[in-house]
Amino acid sequence: MPRAFHKIHPQLGVNENPGRNYVPACKLDRMSDFHDSADNSEEQLNASELPALDLPQAVPTPTSPHTIWHCGDPFAEQRAAQTAGYLDLRHLAVLHVAGEDAPSWLNSLLTQKVDDLSPTNEDAPLGVLRRAYVLDVQGRIEFEMWVTRGPDGFLLAIPRSMRAALRDYLHSMVFWSKVTVRESDLAVVALTGTKTTSSEFQHQLAALLSSTPEEDSDAALQLFAVGKPRGLDLIVGFLEPSQTQQVHKFLRAENFTPSGRWTWDALRVEHGLAEMATDGDSRSLPHEFDSVGTPEAGAGASTTKGCYRGQETVAKIHNVGLPPRRQVVLLLDGSSEARPSSGTALVNAAGKEVGRCGTVVDHWEYGPMASGLVKRTTSDAEELTWETAEGSGSAKILSDLSYHPEERKNARETVQSFRKAAKKRQL
Repeated sequence: MPRAFHKIHPQLGVNENPGRNYVPACKLDRMSDFHDSADNSEEQLNASELPALDLPQAVPTPTSPHTIWHCGDPFAEQRAAQTAGYLDLRHLAVLHVAGEDAPSWLNSLLTQKVDDLSPTNEDAPLGVLRRAYVLDVQGRIEFEMWVTRGPDGFLLAIPRSMRAALRDYLHSMVFWSKVTVRESDLAVVALTGTKTTSSEFQHQLAALLSSTPEEDSDAALQLFAVGKPRGLDLIVGFLEPSQTQQVHKFLRAENFTPSGRWTWDALRVEHGLAEMATDGDSRSLPHEFDSVGTPEAGAGASTTKGCYRGQETVAKIHNVGLPPRRQVVLLLDGSSEARPSSGTALVNAAGKEVGRCGTVVDHWEYGPMASGLVKRTTSDAEELTWETAEGSGSAKILSDLSYHPEERKNARETVQSFRKAAKKRQL
């Protein structure tokens, strides 16, 4: 598919209105409290807790000056990330959960099974990465996170603007459990691409974890966790801030290309890996993002692990229903430099609003594209339009990259057939 051409900023090599996908539309709902905007949270404004922008040629995200947007050549960085990318994810913060009851306690609160994760040790230095949510009683997503287990407890990587709220929620659920929940200053990085699946590289990474720290540091490297969510080859690293330079030096020697959130968002949109801060709203359900199933498939919600808050809704939709909306990937009209922002309405040819835009990116291969959340009945063939104060444009659903829940309705049809048969026999 040809890449759409658009106006380039002479200094940054990006669109003249950068970072629009990180500034949400004004929405008075629960999830808007967590959106990654510059004036959103005191945690975001307290950049002193974060490591310096220590990657070469790092360009900060315009709306979040403490996060890395790209490192000078965003399209080349996205292309390189297909093979070997090193992404700074300091928009994610870390909570540490430890204690005798931590496995069973955390497993009861999260939507994905985590009590079977083994602590990392010398024989198994690389952790397992899983996706999980905390739902409300109606099955709607309240918090999202990456979860892994280290030698001394669980690590939860969550959007920085959500950390305080999730910490308070977890504290409120401790009761008499022998559990501690605390904030951590670990830095979050991601390794992407086919090279991360190499057993030789993973062996070298494990050796790095057990190596002696540099002389000027008394901190040891923490943990790398391996996963493949939605087909994305991914290793998430949890590092002491003082050790990021050591890791960067190792990865540069292994020909990993450094980048930041622009590449991360492009990969997420391409693989349909949602982040609720930009892709969801107060009504979002795991089913709408095809995020129900086994942890190996990268799903955030399980149907077999046992009880958790909101499980009834998850099980009911999974077995006898379909979600009201579905996640899609949109190819945007590239004839204009105007872009929608997160929350911008999507309108069909009849003038009816059928959904909303999520994360908006300029992709190295597809050109301008975005994630979207539309009514389930919206056809892939429909021509959609959007409009903001800065301009308007059209959007086409990329069928091959989008979620089609109707393809998984066998259980629903079976139950309906049974009900019809039972009604005929007056059972």
